[in-house]
Amino acid sequence: MTDANIQPAAGDGARFVRTAQRLLRDGRPGDAVRLLTSAIRTSPKDGVLRFHLACAMQASGRVVESCAMHQLAVSLLPGRAEPLVAFGRALERARKPNEAVDALNEAIAINASDQRANVLLESLAKRLAHLQSARERLHATTGEQLPAKIRGSALLELGSTLDSLGEHEDAFRMFSQGHQTFALTRDAMKHQVGALPAKIRSITEAVTPDLVASFRRDVSASSRDAPVLLVRLMPMTRDRAIEALHASPGIAVNLQAPCMAHTASALEEIVPEAAHSPAAIASLSRSEIASLRSKYWTIAEKALTAERLDREPMIDAAPLNILHIPLYRALFPNGRIILSIRDPRDMAINCFFHRYPFNQVSVNFLQLGSVTTYLEGIDRYWEAISGAVELPTHIVRAEDIDWSPRASLSNLMGFIRQPYHAVLDRLIKHRVQELSPEPPAKPTDFAPLEPLPSRWTFYRKDMEPHIEKLAPICSRFNYTAS
Repeated sequence: MTDANIQPAAGDGARFVRTAQRLLRDGRPGDAVRLLTSAIRTSPKDGVLRFHLACAMQASGRVVESCAMHQLAVSLLPGRAEPLVAFGRALERARKPNEAVDALNEAIAINASDQRANVLLESLAKRLAHLQSARERLHATTGEQLPAKIRGSALLELGSTLDSLGEHEDAFRMFSQGHQTFALTRDAMKHQVGALPAKIRSITEAVTPDLVASFRRDVSASSRDAPVLLVRLMPMTRDRAIEALHASPGIAVNLQAPCMAHTASALEEIVPEAAHSPAAIASLSRSEIASLRSKYWTIAEKALTAERLDREPMIDAAPLNILHIPLYRALFPNGRIILSIRDPRDMAINCFFHRYPFNQVSVNFLQLGSVTTYLEGIDRYWEAISGAVELPTHIVRAEDIDWSPRASLSNLMGFIRQPYHAVLDRLIKHRVQELSPEPPAKPTDFAPLEPLPSRWTFYRKDMEPHIEKLAPICSRFNYTAS
């Protein structure tokens, strides 16, 4: 993934670089980062080592850190075009397109015939022109005289454009104004802010191990294994675990059909207002549980077909599954749970910046304060319910799949009792190439931007009032406080 012209000198440095390149080819960018970091301690002025470390950081998803390391490599390798090209690519990934263009122009000034630099500069120039044009166009459609729906949509789109341009202070302001303006078109929904967090708090207070243990167990034989329930604390715009599960053959992944939510609705027909009540679930009879389980599989069969469910294990990854863990525990006492998460600070900022359809969850994302309050409440619920249901649980962090993809995905497949398939190696290779500093073959191949690891650090000032609220979650899932 690194430039052929950036070759290590003879000696230990060369050996470290060759080993790191092999680790990258094997889909182990985290190991490559650790190896090269250790090597640099003994050779801090080695620009080649720093260049390869920056590339490994890029491949492991540490996009922001890779920029700083690329900059050091450029300073230690003066007069070389290749480090500047990689630096430009990293800057673009870190939402600094203007600085990326400057770096690429420097590279072309050194070597005007560098084809990759010219291709990447053309791509970036087109994207930058598009973003700047969009900024001007959207500024013209955000006037207060416009209808709230049009103005709110334009403000949110403008916020996204400014975020891509690296104008973070203005981006946050546009998102804040956009959410509040667009919400005027949904006045009825605005009154539901806080309603779901309050319900979650009441469920959390009601959950006790004794109560959950009283859920009736149906020990009758079943022709199908229990589905594995995949849950999230918050919506994720790109879920690494689901990408891997969906790509693996022989696994039925349900992404859309809300089987648990529809089953909860059927429960309310039996016991009104019982869908989220652990006490009501505990009082269900064996026949009622059997009926609800049958209802669940009927919904799943419509989404995935009965034939497929009879031969393939099912991963139920529908949105909002986390709210239905008590019912899942009652229906499938031998079930298993996957919790897919990312840094809670990134989850908060990504949810605030994303425009979701209005519903009882997304209405809490109109302000960063209400986002973090919702996240704090759902985490407390998760802590209480995961300890009480006593089901095997596997936690997979998005950052770990970037950092150590093969180890993380091997552990995930082992948890669901499925073999590690070669298709996952291709997925890892594609991911490494996607995050590598290499430019595309042609401008039209330029990869789309996606939420970055540690994106929240761009908005540290706006996040600061809410960091303390999220600190227990960061600690629980081993995210550093910095």
